[in-house]
Amino acid sequence: MRKRFASLQDRVREIWFGDDSGPDSLLARSFRACEDCGENVYILATSCRECGAELELLAS
Repeated sequence: MRKRFASLQDRVREIWFGDDSGPDSLLARSFRACEDCGENVYILATSCRECGAELELLAS
């Protein structure tokens, strides 16, 4: 199942973001690492899908 999600994520990345895959790309800025398990989490998520940890919304 994880492989299917990664495949979907790759297709969305290609369609929405094109070849812009650098560290400062919109896609890279849309995710952050979970403080508990290190898994990539969407910036507006309130909890980690992998470990279930509660996440704090960050304002910049």
